[in-house]
Amino acid sequence: MRFFKRVALVLVLALGLVGVSFAGVNPEWKPFKLGLGPSTPFAPPVPGTPSKIEITVFGGFNSGFGLQTAQNVASDLLTGMSSPWYGAGYTGFYWAATGPAKLDADIVGPMLKLDAGAMAGIKLGFNLTEMLQLEAYFGYGFSGYSIDDTVWGDFTTAGTKTVSSLQAIAGRTVSFTDNSIQKAGKTILGGLNLNIMFGSGGSVVPYASIGAGMMSVSDAPSIAWLLQQTALGYPATFTLDVTYATKMAFLFNAGFGLKFYLGPNYGIKLEGRGNLVMSSIDKLVNTSFSGSSSVWIQYTNYSNTALTEKGTPFFGTGIIGFFFGF
Repeated sequence: MRFFKRVALVLVLALGLVGVSFAGVNPEWKPFKLGLGPSTPFAPPVPGTPSKIEITVFGGFNSGFGLQTAQNVASDLLTGMSSPWYGAGYTGFYWAATGPAKLDADIVGPMLKLDAGAMAGIKLGFNLTEMLQLEAYFGYGFSGYSIDDTVWGDFTTAGTKTVSSLQAIAGRTVSFTDNSIQKAGKTILGGLNLNIMFGSGGSVVPYASIGAGMMSVSDAPSIAWLLQQTALGYPATFTLDVTYATKMAFLFNAGFGLKFYLGPNYGIKLEGRGNLVMSSIDKLVNTSFSGSSSVWIQYTNYSNTALTEKGTPFFGTGIIGFFFGF
């Protein structure tokens, strides 16, 4: 809902800007006619004339999407002695009453969401006829993936309680390093659209659009823990790393827009679009342990694709751009 409110605000401001621009060029200007026929005396001085090639430079906002579903969960993820923070390894470790809660649900569940944020890009349109335009586009989003706030809170709390619980044991020295990153990456979009104009020759031309393309995120957040302990003079080291292998994702989109001509072949474009993403991203879990068998419970190192976060999430984009043809 917040996204659509922001898009509505952008549309209102843009319409005001267009009105001011037209009024400055033609003091007699009044609300203009849609591009369903010839321009009227109240239209801008020169009605729109489609060109062979059209370039649009735009800025806007994307709404992002939430958690997906966990699929293809590794069967040995919770059964082995691979980590003191989840699965059988948690049960086998000595935790005081104030020890951290198990992280099982977070380890075997989805963690990533795509953040909302600003975007910018460029479009190159080829006018096949007065009514049809083939358009290639490239968009760069200034936000990427983040670990869900609830999941992030689980890890943060578990890390804090790990330290306090172990420090309460007599003769134990503890060092805990958390290099986790909650937000990372930038969003890259690209593809082809087919735009269908509803009329031509007027100062305002509405159009519908359908298309397909690809989405990629340059990087992803991660969990990176290093726990070092010493008991009876014997050291031990535990690590937990949760990372993601980013992938290209197919997307399909549909939308609606308005072209406001300020001259014969240039003007302002407003557009709203819905995007359906064929999303799939692998979640990797790596653990390691080193410590004397005479003092420490022995843990096995683990390195595997834990699961795939998969789904067909929907997100919206709203843009305002300046176009010109030649």
